[in-house]
Amino acid sequence: MGSLLGLTLEQLPPVLSLRQAAQYLGLAEITLKRRIYDKKIRAYKDGWRWKIRREWILEYETNLLSECMA
Repeated sequence: MGSLLGLTLEQLPPVLSLRQAAQYLGLAEITLKRRIYDKKIRAYKDGWRWKIRREWILEYETNLLSECMA
């Protein structure tokens, strides 16, 4: 898949790889993996690969905004 930059959340595929989610969020893959382990963003493993549902990205972004507003 090409660049995800500039796409809206609705335009993303229903399930993203770790790389795709990191690219969309503007994070390094290792940073996103740390946030998964810290339970800041939900994800699951499909074999050896991390997968993140589109809804979970929205949930993560909403939580970040609420933390900033507090």
